[in-house]
Amino acid sequence: MRLITRVTTGDAEPAALPDGLTPRERDVLALLGQAMSNAQIARRLHIEEGTVKTHVQSVLAKLDVRTRVRAALVASRAGLVTDP
Repeated sequence: MRLITRVTTGDAEPAALPDGLTPRERDVLALLGQAMSNAQIARRLHIEEGTVKTHVQSVLAKLDVRTRVRAALVASRAGLVTDP
């Protein structure tokens, strides 16, 4: 998490997210930005882990990124990540 914070800190305006993200996908993305596992996200959002996996796949596709780390960077740049 320190790396993400270090890479994304600065005075730049928050990056925009794609319009197609659902509210639940935004929730999942924000938790990805906090480096949570699928199991942790499932517990936090009170949903099944399989549902989290589906949301993560959808988020990665909509953001056009391949990894959770890249998604976490997007979340941080968009201002979705609060203090770790």
